[in-house]
Amino acid sequence: MCSNKVCNFDFNKVCDGYATNFNAYYPLTSNNVNKWEWDFFNNSIVEDSINSNLNYFLPPGLHAVKLTVYDTTIFPDGCPTSIIKNVRVFSNPTANFNASTECINNYTKIEDISIVGDTGLYTNRIWKYKDLSSISQYIPLGFSSILDSIEFDYCGKNRYEIRLTVIDSNQCIDSIDKKVTVACLPTANIEWNTVCNNNITTFKDSSIQGTFPLGPYATYAWTNSNGIWPTLDSISDEVYYQFYNWGSQNNTTLTITDSLGCMSTAVVNAYVYQNPVVNI
Repeated sequence: MCSNKVCNFDFNKVCDGYATNFNAYYPLTSNNVNKWEWDFFNNSIVEDSINSNLNYFLPPGLHAVKLTVYDTTIFPDGCPTSIIKNVRVFSNPTANFNASTECINNYTKIEDISIVGDTGLYTNRIWKYKDLSSISQYIPLGFSSILDSIEFDYCGKNRYEIRLTVIDSNQCIDSIDKKVTVACLPTANIEWNTVCNNNITTFKDSSIQGTFPLGPYATYAWTNSNGIWPTLDSISDEVYYQFYNWGSQNNTTLTITDSLGCMSTAVVNAYVYQNPVVNI
């Protein structure tokens, strides 16, 4: 004859990637129970028939978990008793962010674009960074906002790595690391020839590229404090021609801008020789 048996179990709430602990120890089940059958998807497939306490990895979502208990000393079937409980495994948030590429001395803008899991609430957002040019630990950025900015001390391609960790109200967590480029500035430089009065001084750009290219992507802005330039001459090219008079203050300035918008300026004082005076 079957006697009444208590059939129950406890479980903990977990996030995706962690095992749910199922406990059917006495007194959750009767002390005469000696067999436990766990059907974690309520599909008549028994995943475990030995343990009263076990850990099992379930995918994210809501699952109907069925436990059937037996007293195998009772013939013929052990008098099975069952219970079904809904068990949820929380989806994790998906951490993600955008980071702008800026010139040195400008602020890098960072924005959290993470995707929420089962809850739309973040209880914590942690920003950290480290300098990849040295062996260092991640350093907290000191803010937890969705949108913020940071000024880095040094420049270089993929020099820094930013880590964003998001934790939602279910205590589910995810993190992501991304490399960030802080562009080194180009170095403006001018080559020029020294000429006699009434001759054309030729100025040529010999600037040094920063992190981003110059070449056809650069703009050249020549200005001068004196003199005139020949008709049809371009003042936004790599080569610049200028008439200067002898004895004038002949400052010529070149400002270059690379493809990212990083700028540099060089100034030279071009000397013009006085022509000899012939007396007869």
